[in-house]
Amino acid sequence: MSKIDLIGAYPGSLELTAQGYKSLNETNVVIGSQRLLDSLQNYAGEKQLLKLPLEKTFSEIEKFISADKKVAVLADGDPLFYGVGARLFQKFPEEQITVYPNVTTVSLAASKAGIPWNDIQVISLHGRNEYYPLFGLIQRRTNVAIFTDSENTPSRIAQRLVRRGVNGLEMKIFSMLGTSEEKIESGVPEDFLKHDQADLNIVFLLPEKEHHLKATLGCDDRVYIKERGLITKKAVRCTGIGMLDLHDGQTIWDLGAGCGSVAIEASVVARCARVVAVEKNKDRLKMIRENIQQFRAWSIKVVEGEMPDCLDDLPAPDRIFIGGGIGRDSSVIERAAGCLKPGGKMVVHAILMGSIERTVKTFENLNWRWEAMQIQCSVSDEIAGDHRFQAQNPVTIFMAKKPS
Repeated sequence: MSKIDLIGAYPGSLELTAQGYKSLNETNVVIGSQRLLDSLQNYAGEKQLLKLPLEKTFSEIEKFISADKKVAVLADGDPLFYGVGARLFQKFPEEQITVYPNVTTVSLAASKAGIPWNDIQVISLHGRNEYYPLFGLIQRRTNVAIFTDSENTPSRIAQRLVRRGVNGLEMKIFSMLGTSEEKIESGVPEDFLKHDQADLNIVFLLPEKEHHLKATLGCDDRVYIKERGLITKKAVRCTGIGMLDLHDGQTIWDLGAGCGSVAIEASVVARCARVVAVEKNKDRLKMIRENIQQFRAWSIKVVEGEMPDCLDDLPAPDRIFIGGGIGRDSSVIERAAGCLKPGGKMVVHAILMGSIERTVKTFENLNWRWEAMQIQCSVSDEIAGDHRFQAQNPVTIFMAKKPS
């Protein structure tokens, strides 16, 4: 069986390992980017060098191995670390591929910064315009390494961070690593808003070590900035979030968000999710933003608007939570239901009997499968030198699933 050798080049210098060079000497055809091919001119000999777009690469490899030729594919660093390797293993049998990895750009940059790279979360912005996964990682106060591209440059990343209101970060830009032009710059995102950098770069975002409130599922109600009494209480909040069945990377709506407690805790459960908190009251909007700041919940987008009309321009949700703002008719639930993706889930909290009745009728008219539970929680409270249980309002929690 003809073989495919996947060879990683050292960042910057583009040197190969001894095994990589040995493989190259035994290869008929070499495929890679122009930059990588140019670095091998002294080793090319009579070999066929091909610069090919990624999709075409796979069809050409099939042709060569059918002709019993050995093919080498060149890549940067470790080809199985955000590289072409994963795609190759999807296309060809694993016994047909041999990988000769090199040092990754992330490990090289980490060594320059003196940071253990096992503590770094890595994200690639290649070909992406979606920053919510990045905001979600920052929210978890972890060190983040970012693979950039010609659109998502360090300066654009800095602009997006500042626009979102992110603070408390050190930003490091590593340019031309492994070359004589190597440059490392450090600062806060505001320092790099109009920054010029080489095309070859990687960005680290490092959180400050100062203490901030940490969002978890079931935060104490008292830590939230809120109107008196206007918060989805902890026990009910945890139950409702649990019934949403959240997963990483989902788009989640919190409608009638109040102080934002559900949105904030949903962003903890669903890692790197896009969370949209919708609220019309200006005082509550201010509270949501203050709570986002104190919990550093950067993955939440706050939308000021009157429901249901403001829902049409929002990204289609996988999950919807309605804890406030149902209104005196069913228009909010109906419009939200139309926006929900097929197979998505909606959770509605209702206290008033009219809201309960309208919610049941709406789900029945939609022909959605639904279930409900009523929670009445009593919480210990100090009184007269002792304790008592103070009853909270009973809340009916509906969960309905949109047919796929």
